[in-house]
Amino acid sequence: MDRIKSRIKGVFGFFWRYKLRSVCVLLALFIALSGVHYYKSGKAGNATVSFNYSEASQGLNPNKTRFSFSEIISDEVLERGIWLAGLEDCITPAQLSAHIGISPVDTGNAGGDDEYISTTYRVSLSVDGLEMKNRTAADLLKNICGAYREYFLENHCDNQEILRLRLEETTGSEPFLRMNELKQRVRQIEKYMSARMSENRTFSDDDSGLSFDELDKRLQNIIDYDIPNATAYIIECGVASNEAELTRILEYKNKIEAVSEDKQRAYYTADNDGISAYEELMSAAVMIPTLDTQEQYYMSRTKTAMDAMARSADAALSEATEHRDEIVGTEYVIEKLAQNETAPEQLTTARSMINKLERALNDLAEDALMLDSAYIDYKSQDYVTFNYSSPSLIQRIGLKKTAVEVAVFCVGAAIVAYAVLGRKKKERKDR
Repeated sequence: MDRIKSRIKGVFGFFWRYKLRSVCVLLALFIALSGVHYYKSGKAGNATVSFNYSEASQGLNPNKTRFSFSEIISDEVLERGIWLAGLEDCITPAQLSAHIGISPVDTGNAGGDDEYISTTYRVSLSVDGLEMKNRTAADLLKNICGAYREYFLENHCDNQEILRLRLEETTGSEPFLRMNELKQRVRQIEKYMSARMSENRTFSDDDSGLSFDELDKRLQNIIDYDIPNATAYIIECGVASNEAELTRILEYKNKIEAVSEDKQRAYYTADNDGISAYEELMSAAVMIPTLDTQEQYYMSRTKTAMDAMARSADAALSEATEHRDEIVGTEYVIEKLAQNETAPEQLTTARSMINKLERALNDLAEDALMLDSAYIDYKSQDYVTFNYSSPSLIQRIGLKKTAVEVAVFCVGAAIVAYAVLGRKKKERKDR
């Protein structure tokens, strides 16, 4: 025991004798290890992604399609993220996807529901083995998250395909048939705009100065004035590029409408026959015992099959009437075509009015798309949020880990010094 104590004192004496050198060695070791840890920490990045819209808790995207967070490692997203980072010549999406890990953060609830759907996810990135130039893992991760946000908003928010459609400016169309196509296009835009107006009528884009209210006024002006004026001119003047062909088309259309009308009137008659077959006393009222909010019984009238047939008869009659109105309107057009012979200047005027409408609808759709994109950015800015972990300098150099490693080095050096001093002392005795 005395010999061990003597050796330990000898070790301490050795380090004390060379204390300046020892401190310099430990300081250099500490700096070197800190640098290694700092460098390695730049090769990893972490982010938390949160989805903050009502459908997220149901496992759905804002447009009601099925949600899948794995799209963040799809080729389209990663390719865009690599391009944003300027690494398209160094990394491929397939290489990068192998270095990304995703996991849900909130995997359960207090009630223990196994079907709980996570709305927050953790994304981790390690770039060991990837050529990064002078980019850090945190930089690349931010670019990937930015690319994912663009992809999510473009593919899973509102569908703007209706506004992206553009009408071809026609030169040789049949005016009457082209007007029907324009009316259908107006109904598409009007339906989309109505939905937006119900959400936020007062929204306006500061950059373009457009607002839903202004675009709605332009649309209503087309509906109330431009389309009726062009339609009236074409019908009243009997304008047609090929009168015989148009007449055959309209006559065939009326035959189809007449078949549909006859079918609905047959439904109407059948429902009325069914109603008349009911016993008068039975159909007057059918009462059943029912509980009210105070848990008291009372007799309540219930609906019978006769009620369902009455509603069905009303619907059939209404639809049959619509078909009859369409037939009458088409017959009027056929009559006007027969009464008038289209002059070249009339055809030119009609097509000029149609071209004006085509341009007006295309301009309206273009402005609506610009405004709608701004509105989607406005309302969806918090749909997807990212929280990036930014470690401090102490965390990046791994202060505790570095201190432990230096301590282990000191212990190792002391053990080595203990063994060396013991061997030298033994050699002196042997002499």
